[in-house]
Amino acid sequence: MQNYYPDLVWKVDLTLLVILIILVFFIIIYLVIGDFLLAGRKRRLMNIKRNIYDLLISKKDKNGSLAVSEKFTPKEFLDVATNRSRWAVFFNEEEQEYFKSSFVNQKNILKIERTARRGRNKWRRIEAILALGLSGASSALAIFEKGLFDKDPDISYFSLLSLGQIKTGLSTRILLAFLKKDALMRRKTASVLENFPPFAADEIIKLVDDPDPEVRFWATKILSRFKPAKYTEKIKALSRDKLAQVRAAACECFGNIGGKEAEEVLIPCLKDESWLVRVQAAQGLANATGKNAVKYIAELLSDNSLNVVEAAKEILIQNIDVSLPYLKKMLDGQDELSRKMAVEVLTTAGIALKGFKEALAKEGSD
Repeated sequence: MQNYYPDLVWKVDLTLLVILIILVFFIIIYLVIGDFLLAGRKRRLMNIKRNIYDLLISKKDKNGSLAVSEKFTPKEFLDVATNRSRWAVFFNEEEQEYFKSSFVNQKNILKIERTARRGRNKWRRIEAILALGLSGASSALAIFEKGLFDKDPDISYFSLLSLGQIKTGLSTRILLAFLKKDALMRRKTASVLENFPPFAADEIIKLVDDPDPEVRFWATKILSRFKPAKYTEKIKALSRDKLAQVRAAACECFGNIGGKEAEEVLIPCLKDESWLVRVQAAQGLANATGKNAVKYIAELLSDNSLNVVEAAKEILIQNIDVSLPYLKKMLDGQDELSRKMAVEVLTTAGIALKGFKEALAKEGSD
Protein backbone atom coordinates (compact mmCIF):
# COMPACT_ATOMS: atom_id res chain seq x y z
CA MET A 1 0.00 0.00 0.00
CA GLN A 2 1.40 3.44 -1.04
CA ASN A 3 1.59 6.27 1.52
CA TYR A 4 0.73 9.92 0.60
CA TYR A 5 1.87 13.01 2.52
CA PRO A 6 -0.39 15.88 1.40
CA ASP A 7 0.63 18.10 4.32
CA LEU A 8 4.29 17.82 3.40
CA VAL A 9 3.56 18.58 -0.25
CA TRP A 10 1.58 21.69 0.70
CA LYS A 11 4.40 22.89 2.94
CA VAL A 12 6.94 22.44 0.12
CA ASP A 13 4.68 24.30 -2.33
CA LEU A 14 4.15 27.10 0.16
CA THR A 15 7.90 27.40 0.74
CA LEU A 16 8.58 27.60 -2.99
CA LEU A 17 5.85 30.22 -3.40
CA VAL A 18 7.39 32.36 -0.65
CA ILE A 19 10.83 32.05 -2.24
CA LEU A 20 9.37 33.04 -5.61
CA ILE A 21 7.63 36.10 -4.12
CA ILE A 22 10.86 37.17 -2.40
CA LEU A 23 12.84 36.80 -5.64
CA VAL A 24 10.26 38.83 -7.59
CA PHE A 25 10.35 41.49 -4.89
CA PHE A 26 14.15 41.78 -5.07
CA ILE A 27 14.10 41.87 -8.88
CA ILE A 28 11.59 44.73 -8.79
CA ILE A 29 13.67 46.59 -6.19
CA TYR A 30 16.79 46.03 -8.32
CA LEU A 31 15.10 47.40 -11.44
CA VAL A 32 13.68 50.41 -9.59
CA ILE A 33 17.08 51.27 -8.09
CA GLY A 34 18.74 50.80 -11.50
CA ASP A 35 16.25 53.16 -13.15
CA PHE A 36 16.71 55.67 -10.35
CA LEU A 37 20.51 55.63 -10.74
CA LEU A 38 20.29 55.92 -14.54
CA ALA A 39 17.89 58.86 -14.20
CA GLY A 40 20.28 60.54 -11.76
CA ARG A 41 23.20 59.94 -14.11
CA LYS A 42 21.28 61.40 -17.02
CA ARG A 43 20.20 64.41 -14.96
CA ARG A 44 23.79 65.04 -13.87
CA LEU A 45 25.07 64.90 -17.45
CA MET A 46 22.28 67.18 -18.64
CA ASN A 47 23.30 69.71 -16.00
CA ILE A 48 26.92 69.52 -17.16
CA LYS A 49 25.90 70.01 -20.78
CA ARG A 50 23.60 72.89 -19.92
CA ASN A 51 26.34 74.57 -17.87
CA ILE A 52 28.88 74.23 -20.69
CA TYR A 53 26.36 75.42 -23.26
CA ASP A 54 25.46 78.51 -21.25
CA LEU A 55 29.12 79.40 -20.74
CA LEU A 56 29.92 79.02 -24.44
CA ILE A 57 26.85 80.94 -25.58
CA SER A 58 27.44 83.79 -23.17
CA LYS A 59 31.03 84.04 -24.52
CA LYS A 60 32.54 84.12 -21.05
CA ASP A 61 36.21 83.43 -20.43
CA LYS A 62 36.70 79.99 -22.00
CA ASN A 63 39.86 79.44 -20.01
CA GLY A 64 37.86 79.45 -16.80
CA SER A 65 36.57 76.39 -15.03
CA LEU A 66 33.10 75.04 -14.63
CA ALA A 67 31.48 75.45 -11.25
CA VAL A 68 32.45 72.81 -8.68
CA SER A 69 34.71 71.11 -11.24
CA GLU A 70 36.54 69.36 -8.42
CA LYS A 71 33.38 67.32 -7.74
CA PHE A 72 33.29 65.71 -11.16
CA THR A 73 34.07 61.99 -11.04
CA PRO A 74 36.19 59.92 -13.46
CA LYS A 75 32.96 58.21 -14.55
CA GLU A 76 31.44 61.56 -15.57
CA PHE A 77 34.66 62.57 -17.27
CA LEU A 78 34.55 59.38 -19.36
CA ASP A 79 30.86 59.92 -20.13
CA VAL A 80 31.61 63.36 -21.53
CA ALA A 81 35.00 62.71 -23.16
CA THR A 82 33.98 59.49 -24.95
CA ASN A 83 30.21 60.01 -25.37
CA ARG A 84 29.75 56.49 -24.07
CA SER A 85 26.39 57.59 -22.60
CA ARG A 86 25.10 59.11 -25.82
CA TRP A 87 21.79 57.39 -25.10
CA ALA A 88 21.40 59.95 -22.33
CA VAL A 89 23.26 63.07 -23.48
CA PHE A 90 25.47 63.78 -26.49
CA PHE A 91 28.41 66.19 -26.22
CA ASN A 92 29.86 67.75 -29.35
CA GLU A 93 33.59 68.23 -29.86
CA GLU A 94 33.66 71.82 -28.60
CA GLU A 95 31.81 70.87 -25.43
CA GLN A 96 34.13 67.92 -24.84
CA GLU A 97 37.25 70.07 -25.18
CA TYR A 98 35.84 72.72 -22.86
CA PHE A 99 34.96 70.13 -20.24
CA LYS A 100 38.43 68.56 -20.45
CA SER A 101 40.12 71.90 -19.96
CA SER A 102 37.95 72.49 -16.88
CA PHE A 103 38.40 69.00 -15.49
CA VAL A 104 42.15 68.65 -15.94
CA ASN A 105 43.78 70.45 -13.05
CA GLN A 106 46.35 69.46 -10.48
CA LYS A 107 43.82 68.75 -7.75
CA ASN A 108 41.68 66.47 -9.90
CA ILE A 109 44.65 64.64 -11.43
CA LEU A 110 46.23 63.94 -8.01
CA LYS A 111 42.92 62.61 -6.72
CA ILE A 112 42.42 60.34 -9.73
CA GLU A 113 46.02 59.14 -9.53
CA ARG A 114 45.42 57.97 -5.97
CA THR A 115 42.39 55.96 -7.10
CA ALA A 116 44.27 54.54 -10.09
CA ARG A 117 47.19 53.53 -7.91
CA ARG A 118 45.49 52.09 -4.84
CA GLY A 119 41.76 51.88 -5.54
CA ARG A 120 40.14 48.86 -3.88
CA ASN A 121 37.29 48.67 -6.34
CA LYS A 122 38.68 47.22 -9.55
CA TRP A 123 36.34 49.00 -11.97
CA ARG A 124 36.69 52.38 -10.26
CA ARG A 125 40.42 51.94 -10.55
CA ILE A 126 40.03 51.16 -14.25
CA GLU A 127 37.85 54.24 -14.75
CA ALA A 128 40.53 56.34 -13.06
CA ILE A 129 43.22 54.84 -15.33
CA LEU A 130 41.15 55.60 -18.43
CA ALA A 131 40.42 59.13 -17.24
CA LEU A 132 44.13 59.79 -16.73
CA GLY A 133 44.87 58.51 -20.23
CA LEU A 134 42.20 60.63 -21.90
CA SER A 135 43.26 63.70 -19.96
CA GLY A 136 46.82 63.26 -21.28
CA ALA A 137 48.37 63.07 -17.81
CA SER A 138 52.00 62.24 -18.57
CA SER A 139 52.65 62.29 -14.83
CA ALA A 140 50.72 59.01 -14.64
CA LEU A 141 53.13 57.02 -16.84
CA ALA A 142 54.46 55.13 -13.82
CA ILE A 143 50.89 54.17 -12.87
CA PHE A 144 50.18 52.96 -16.42
CA GLU A 145 53.40 50.95 -16.47
CA LYS A 146 52.57 49.26 -13.17
CA GLY A 147 49.03 48.53 -14.34
CA LEU A 148 50.34 47.22 -17.65
CA PHE A 149 52.22 44.42 -15.90
CA ASP A 150 49.41 43.75 -13.41
CA LYS A 151 48.23 40.15 -13.00
CA ASP A 152 44.63 41.20 -13.61
CA PRO A 153 44.10 41.10 -17.42
CA ASP A 154 41.46 43.84 -17.31
CA ILE A 155 43.71 46.30 -15.51
CA SER A 156 46.54 45.39 -17.86
CA TYR A 157 44.39 45.93 -20.96
CA PHE A 158 42.97 49.30 -19.90
CA SER A 159 46.40 50.47 -18.79
CA LEU A 160 47.58 49.58 -22.29
CA LEU A 161 44.85 51.72 -23.84
CA SER A 162 45.61 54.64 -21.55
CA LEU A 163 49.33 54.42 -22.17
CA GLY A 164 48.56 54.60 -25.88
CA GLN A 165 47.03 58.04 -25.30
CA ILE A 166 50.36 59.41 -24.03
CA LYS A 167 52.41 59.34 -27.22
CA THR A 168 55.94 60.06 -26.04
CA GLY A 169 59.31 58.38 -26.37
CA LEU A 170 59.04 56.99 -22.83
CA SER A 171 55.57 55.52 -23.38
CA THR A 172 56.86 53.94 -26.61
CA ARG A 173 59.68 52.23 -24.74
CA ILE A 174 57.31 51.00 -22.02
CA LEU A 175 54.96 49.50 -24.61
CA LEU A 176 57.84 47.82 -26.45
CA ALA A 177 59.09 46.30 -23.19
CA PHE A 178 55.57 44.97 -22.61
CA LEU A 179 55.43 43.60 -26.15
CA LYS A 180 58.60 41.63 -25.50
CA LYS A 181 57.37 40.22 -22.21
CA ASP A 182 53.69 39.42 -22.78
CA ALA A 183 53.18 37.14 -25.78
CA LEU A 184 49.39 37.03 -25.39
CA MET A 185 48.98 40.80 -25.65
CA ARG A 186 51.31 41.42 -28.59
CA ARG A 187 48.57 41.92 -31.16
CA LYS A 188 46.80 44.50 -28.98
CA THR A 189 50.06 46.23 -28.13
CA ALA A 190 50.94 46.41 -31.82
CA SER A 191 47.56 47.96 -32.65
CA VAL A 192 48.22 50.68 -30.05
CA LEU A 193 51.75 51.41 -31.29
CA GLU A 194 50.58 51.67 -34.91
CA ASN A 195 48.83 54.94 -34.01
CA PHE A 196 51.96 56.59 -32.60
CA PRO A 197 53.76 59.47 -34.36
CA PRO A 198 56.64 58.66 -36.79
CA PHE A 199 59.32 59.07 -34.11
CA ALA A 200 58.21 55.73 -32.63
CA ALA A 201 59.85 53.94 -35.57
CA ASP A 202 63.28 54.87 -34.15
CA GLU A 203 62.48 52.78 -31.04
CA ILE A 204 60.62 49.97 -32.81
CA ILE A 205 63.49 49.32 -35.24
CA LYS A 206 65.63 48.24 -32.28
CA LEU A 207 63.52 45.10 -31.89
CA VAL A 208 64.08 43.72 -35.39
CA ASP A 209 67.32 42.11 -34.18
CA ASP A 210 65.64 40.47 -31.17
CA PRO A 211 66.44 36.74 -30.75
CA ASP A 212 62.73 35.98 -30.34
CA PRO A 213 61.30 35.55 -33.88
CA GLU A 214 57.80 36.58 -32.74
CA VAL A 215 59.17 39.87 -31.42
CA ARG A 216 60.92 40.44 -34.76
CA PHE A 217 57.65 39.70 -36.55
CA TRP A 218 55.57 42.16 -34.54
CA ALA A 219 58.26 44.84 -34.72
CA THR A 220 58.33 44.51 -38.51
CA LYS A 221 54.54 44.41 -38.67
CA ILE A 222 54.30 47.67 -36.73
CA LEU A 223 57.06 49.28 -38.80
CA SER A 224 55.12 48.65 -42.00
CA ARG A 225 52.56 51.23 -40.83
CA PHE A 226 55.27 53.89 -40.55
CA LYS A 227 56.78 53.40 -44.04
CA PRO A 228 60.32 53.80 -42.63
CA ALA A 229 62.33 54.43 -45.81
CA LYS A 230 65.48 55.23 -43.82
CA TYR A 231 65.57 51.68 -42.46
CA THR A 232 65.36 49.81 -45.76
CA GLU A 233 68.66 47.96 -45.20
CA LYS A 234 67.41 46.59 -41.87
CA ILE A 235 64.10 45.55 -43.40
CA LYS A 236 65.86 44.04 -46.42
CA ALA A 237 67.71 41.72 -44.03
CA LEU A 238 64.36 40.72 -42.52
CA SER A 239 63.15 39.59 -45.95
CA ARG A 240 65.74 36.80 -45.59
CA ASP A 241 64.80 35.90 -42.01
CA LYS A 242 64.51 32.25 -40.96
CA LEU A 243 60.88 32.67 -39.93
CA ALA A 244 58.38 32.90 -42.80
CA GLN A 245 56.10 35.28 -40.86
CA VAL A 246 58.98 37.75 -40.47
CA ARG A 247 59.79 37.56 -44.19
CA ALA A 248 56.10 38.14 -44.99
CA ALA A 249 55.98 41.17 -42.67
CA ALA A 250 59.09 42.55 -44.38
CA CYS A 251 57.33 42.19 -47.76
CA GLU A 252 54.35 44.10 -46.40
CA CYS A 253 56.70 46.78 -45.11
CA PHE A 254 58.41 47.20 -48.49
CA GLY A 255 55.00 47.28 -50.17
CA ASN A 256 54.14 50.33 -48.07
CA ILE A 257 57.55 51.96 -48.58
CA GLY A 258 57.45 51.56 -52.37
CA GLY A 259 60.15 52.66 -54.78
CA LYS A 260 62.68 50.82 -56.93
CA GLU A 261 64.34 49.19 -53.94
CA ALA A 262 61.02 47.64 -52.91
CA GLU A 263 60.67 46.09 -56.35
CA GLU A 264 64.17 44.61 -56.15
CA VAL A 265 63.36 42.94 -52.83
CA LEU A 266 59.80 41.78 -53.56
CA ILE A 267 60.29 40.13 -56.98
CA PRO A 268 62.63 37.40 -55.61
CA CYS A 269 60.21 36.85 -52.73
CA LEU A 270 57.54 35.76 -55.24
CA LYS A 271 59.48 32.49 -55.43
CA ASP A 272 59.86 32.03 -51.68
CA GLU A 273 59.30 28.53 -50.34
CA SER A 274 56.51 29.78 -48.04
CA TRP A 275 53.09 30.50 -49.58
CA LEU A 276 52.56 33.18 -46.92
CA VAL A 277 55.60 35.10 -48.12
CA ARG A 278 54.59 34.71 -51.78
CA VAL A 279 51.12 36.09 -51.03
CA GLN A 280 52.49 39.07 -49.14
CA ALA A 281 55.17 39.68 -51.78
CA ALA A 282 52.51 39.76 -54.52
CA GLN A 283 50.31 42.15 -52.56
CA GLY A 284 53.30 44.27 -51.58
CA LEU A 285 54.55 44.44 -55.18
CA ALA A 286 51.10 45.49 -56.42
CA ASN A 287 50.95 48.13 -53.70
CA ALA A 288 54.45 49.41 -54.41
CA THR A 289 54.50 49.41 -58.22
CA GLY A 290 50.85 49.30 -59.26
CA LYS A 291 50.18 47.94 -62.75
CA ASN A 292 53.87 47.20 -63.36
CA ALA A 293 53.53 44.24 -60.99
CA VAL A 294 51.14 42.37 -63.30
CA LYS A 295 53.86 40.82 -65.49
CA TYR A 296 55.41 39.18 -62.43
CA ILE A 297 52.21 38.25 -60.64
CA ALA A 298 50.55 36.61 -63.68
CA GLU A 299 52.95 33.68 -63.32
CA LEU A 300 51.51 32.94 -59.87
CA LEU A 301 48.25 31.67 -61.40
CA SER A 302 49.96 28.29 -61.74
CA ASP A 303 51.27 28.32 -58.17
CA ASN A 304 50.77 25.15 -56.11
CA SER A 305 49.13 27.11 -53.28
CA LEU A 306 45.49 28.08 -53.63
CA ASN A 307 46.07 31.09 -51.35
CA VAL A 308 48.74 32.43 -53.70
CA VAL A 309 46.54 31.81 -56.74
CA GLU A 310 43.60 33.66 -55.15
CA ALA A 311 45.84 36.61 -54.27
CA ALA A 312 47.18 36.72 -57.83
CA LYS A 313 43.67 36.52 -59.32
CA GLU A 314 42.50 39.44 -57.20
CA ILE A 315 45.44 41.61 -58.30
CA LEU A 316 44.96 40.74 -61.98
CA ILE A 317 41.23 41.50 -61.79
CA GLN A 318 41.98 44.91 -60.26
CA ASN A 319 44.35 45.60 -63.17
CA ILE A 320 42.45 43.75 -65.88
CA ASP A 321 43.31 46.21 -68.67
CA VAL A 322 47.04 45.55 -68.25
CA SER A 323 46.53 41.84 -67.54
CA LEU A 324 44.80 40.95 -70.85
CA PRO A 325 47.94 40.13 -72.91
CA TYR A 326 49.29 37.86 -70.17
CA LEU A 327 45.94 36.11 -69.80
CA LYS A 328 45.75 35.51 -73.57
CA LYS A 329 49.17 33.93 -73.47
CA MET A 330 47.95 31.55 -70.76
CA LEU A 331 44.81 30.69 -72.71
CA ASP A 332 46.94 29.75 -75.69
CA GLY A 333 49.38 27.77 -73.55
CA GLN A 334 49.45 24.12 -72.51
CA ASP A 335 49.27 24.55 -68.74
CA GLU A 336 45.75 23.43 -67.87
CA LEU A 337 45.74 25.09 -64.45
CA SER A 338 46.90 28.43 -65.84
CA ARG A 339 44.25 28.31 -68.57
CA LYS A 340 41.53 27.57 -66.03
CA MET A 341 42.65 30.39 -63.74
CA ALA A 342 42.86 32.80 -66.69
CA VAL A 343 39.26 31.96 -67.61
CA GLU A 344 38.18 32.60 -64.01
CA VAL A 345 39.93 35.97 -63.96
CA LEU A 346 38.33 37.03 -67.23
CA THR A 347 34.90 35.79 -66.19
CA THR A 348 35.07 37.55 -62.84
CA ALA A 349 36.26 40.73 -64.51
CA GLY A 350 33.29 40.54 -66.90
CA ILE A 351 35.31 40.06 -70.10
CA ALA A 352 33.70 38.00 -72.88
CA LEU A 353 36.28 35.40 -73.91
CA LYS A 354 35.34 35.32 -77.56
CA GLY A 355 35.40 39.09 -77.94
CA PHE A 356 38.61 39.23 -75.95
CA LYS A 357 40.41 36.79 -78.26
CA GLU A 358 39.13 38.47 -81.41
CA ALA A 359 40.22 41.89 -80.17
CA LEU A 360 43.72 40.68 -79.38
CA ALA A 361 44.00 38.79 -82.67
CA LYS A 362 43.00 41.91 -84.60
CA GLU A 363 45.43 43.97 -82.58
CA GLY A 364 48.20 41.48 -83.41
CA SER A 365 47.45 41.55 -87.14
CA ASP A 366 47.57 45.34 -87.21
